[in-house]
Amino acid sequence: MYLDRQNQTVGFTFDIPGCEQRDDLGNCCFKWEEIVCRLTSKMGAPGVMNYFPEISHIDQEKYPKTIVTGSVVELSANPVHCYLLWECYVRFMDLSKPLPDVPVYEQHRHLDPITAEFDKNNNRPSDFWVDFSIEQQIEIRDEILEDAFPFDWLKGKANDEITKPWQHWKAEPDRIEQLTWKYKVKRLLVQLFIGFP
Repeated sequence: MYLDRQNQTVGFTFDIPGCEQRDDLGNCCFKWEEIVCRLTSKMGAPGVMNYFPEISHIDQEKYPKTIVTGSVVELSANPVHCYLLWECYVRFMDLSKPLPDVPVYEQHRHLDPITAEFDKNNNRPSDFWVDFSIEQQIEIRDEILEDAFPFDWLKGKANDEITKPWQHWKAEPDRIEQLTWKYKVKRLLVQLFIGFP
């Protein structure tokens, strides 16, 4: 499944029986407003409920093959991570706003006309996230998650979005680890013995 922000469609790379609309790649696709997310749960370890976002066409009876179960990297015992994943998709597809200002979109912001115009009008520093160390980016992510956990997702009053992170956080380039032989050996040992990338 993939999201097409420009055309406001959701495409599927596998065959969907009864699908009539096709995208430029020849794949079955549906309008974004026809896609929904439902929270599903499964019993995991004894006494622990695991939650998963289930994304599909709104008419599951007509298009049962569209059901895609999302995977949350964090603990699936907390449904907040499922809500955050869906919120990520909803925010990405919102054409009334520029792309979210997060590191993953840093190198692609200029390709989205709405985002490029926003960045130009607001004097956004080019390559803003480049000067942030991975450690500092993780700290910022944790700060944002801390705000998300007490949020009442069922009532849904949105928190204010940070649209200009360059006014909120300052990079500390001296925290970026240099690719010295010590760093490489340390990273290799961590990967070999702990399995952490």
